[in-house]
Amino acid sequence: FLPETKWIREGEWQIDEVPAMYKGTFSSIASHTNMSLTSELNGVLRQHGILVVGHIDDTPHNAQVFTTEAFRFIAALHRRFESQRLHLMQMRTDRLCRIQEGKMPLFLPETKWIREGEWQIDEVPAMYKDRRVDVVCLDVTDPETLQKCVDSGADGIQVDFDDGYSPTWANGLSAHVTIYNAIRAAYPKHHPGIMHNDANALPAGGHVPHFLIRPRSWHLMECHVVVDGSPVAGAFFDFAIFWHHHANFLSGYWPDSVSESFERVQHTESGVDEGHGLCMYLPKIEGYAEAKLWDDVFVFSQQRYEIPIGTVKTIVLIENVLSSFEMEEILYMLRRHILALNAGRWDYIFSFIRAFSHNKKYTLPERSELGLHQEFLESYYRLLVLTCHRRGAYATGGMAPFLPSASDKESHAQTSKLVRDSKRPEALLGCDGALVAHPSMVDTCRSVFAEIIGNDHIDQIHNPLHNYTDDTEPWASPMFERTWARRLVRVPNGKVTHAGVTAVVTVALSYIEAWLRGKGALPLNGIIEDLATAEISRSLIWQWLHYRKDTGKGRPVTLPYLSSIMGQIVDEKIRGMDTGHHETEINRWHQAYELLITMTSSEHFLDYMPTLLYRFIATCTLPSRL
Repeated sequence: FLPETKWIREGEWQIDEVPAMYKGTFSSIASHTNMSLTSELNGVLRQHGILVVGHIDDTPHNAQVFTTEAFRFIAALHRRFESQRLHLMQMRTDRLCRIQEGKMPLFLPETKWIREGEWQIDEVPAMYKDRRVDVVCLDVTDPETLQKCVDSGADGIQVDFDDGYSPTWANGLSAHVTIYNAIRAAYPKHHPGIMHNDANALPAGGHVPHFLIRPRSWHLMECHVVVDGSPVAGAFFDFAIFWHHHANFLSGYWPDSVSESFERVQHTESGVDEGHGLCMYLPKIEGYAEAKLWDDVFVFSQQRYEIPIGTVKTIVLIENVLSSFEMEEILYMLRRHILALNAGRWDYIFSFIRAFSHNKKYTLPERSELGLHQEFLESYYRLLVLTCHRRGAYATGGMAPFLPSASDKESHAQTSKLVRDSKRPEALLGCDGALVAHPSMVDTCRSVFAEIIGNDHIDQIHNPLHNYTDDTEPWASPMFERTWARRLVRVPNGKVTHAGVTAVVTVALSYIEAWLRGKGALPLNGIIEDLATAEISRSLIWQWLHYRKDTGKGRPVTLPYLSSIMGQIVDEKIRGMDTGHHETEINRWHQAYELLITMTSSEHFLDYMPTLLYRFIATCTLPSRL
């Protein structure tokens, strides 16, 4: 202890009082005297090096879902793959540093043999061949929302733990219970065991969309579960809880030790005859090495649960500008398991800003200008489609975010038109389908693709007509790759206006406030705003402020200008609250203001928003007796 600062240690002083907006919001390691199911779990898990530091109520459903076996599977994934995951996160940083030093992304020379080779992904099983419309469940914690998706008639349900999800511990618990009950309600037959919901939950006509589980991205953590002293990756937690309870059931393959306890699903030589589909939806892959990690996880998990390799299938979101240069490699690494690549436009634009944040030339126009008429986006879609169809995979477009007003026929018609207008360009580019945010838009989306690509298109992706035909250069030739490399990073053009600035500030502020209170998707002006649109909004603000973008008539974006807009929006939100709102709710808007100021005025571009905000929603608690 330093002698020269002894007066500090002996003095009577306190830090300034903590503002109310921060009280109780930071991750805390507190003692919880009534840990209920958590204490029971830790009593068993402690000897295996596992500690649950989040409170779990002792309810029948929680006890059935959050079992010692499920947590031991999380630990197995952590111990087997965490070092590899951490290495990949360092690779991300190194790669961004090279770009900021001036090295532009290119098609990788070390994997040219993949791009030049004659190969196909494993044949897509018949049950997955219609990809014309999937619906996104944007509140997986709510049983009613998930049930509406089940009843929608969609081909699949993207169960979102990523962009439409705020990863509070309470949300994680309720989400997995909701999924557990929904799957058992949808498929009450052939299951050993278990707390089914009312059979009336079965959708009309008996068609059940495939459950497509979208876990958190590789960079996000789940601090409420600790293995060998380290928190686990959110992706491991989301994947493991789902997989442990549903992989054998949905695939139709059961270990011999339990196969005699129920009516076994029948198999054919080509696979599962009555299987329900075991499928994942992988977000924010930044290159083929990250895809290879998921492939390793799939193989490890299938072996552990005695499921044949290749049974689990996946769709990969290409929502990073760097992964657009490695789409063939991603398909190749996951060739036993992959069905399709998906174009996630808003996350892709965010990644574009993130990668080239150091370069003023890459300052983007306002969000309304970022359509498929921009060459860098049109090229990304076109190359995705060509690559997928060349290798026997499907190519799907983005999510139509439009929401109709409740029971309003005119609003429904207007929303249907918006969906049609947004999906038609994707269908014309050759996409095999897309996603919708609202179950009532499923038929509209399906009809767009039926009109343009037809009902038979789903069996035609191996047709040479869907291979690359719009250039004279051979596929993967040097000239071909130089041309596409230029197209993929073409600087977009367009304007920035005061209205455009106000629009993105409104989205970013509103979303941060919603995320802090546990809502990962936010209806706003007839559109669903999620993490992707919030990320692009705050990123555009950062660019415009950092490079003093002109909004017209010589008025640049400055910090006082932005602060004024943010202050007006916060004041309007607070005035619009019902009387009697708690001070915490008002303080959350002020907290959102401070956080957005921090993220947009930083000297260097700050990485993914959830990594910055997670501390404000984490609620870690230690049991009183360890």
